[in-house]
Amino acid sequence: MRLRLDYDDQNEELRALLPVSGTVVKRVKSAGHGEWDVFQQDEPLAYRQVQYDRLLLRSRTVGRAIGDPDAVSVFLAVARELKDISDGFDFDKKDFIGWGMVTLSA
Repeated sequence: MRLRLDYDDQNEELRALLPVSGTVVKRVKSAGHGEWDVFQQDEPLAYRQVQYDRLLLRSRTVGRAIGDPDAVSVFLAVARELKDISDGFDFDKKDFIGWGMVTLSA
């Protein structure tokens, strides 16, 4: 699923880095923090001097899902290694970086 990720709120550092486009490559369940989509950007995101080629996204609104026809507000999180992430991963709150809005893209 192709998405465009735009800035929404909670971290002004992100405003200059977004929007980005990319693809949801898989969905994983965290231990205690629900399901997250692994989003691979077309170009890496340089956040606080670290390059991230993938982000974790989760809808902020109950009943709304990433991929809905209208824009969806999401939580954004980073992790240094997402290529091997699997169900049951331990989500550490320090990885949360802000809120975004996702829309489907062609």
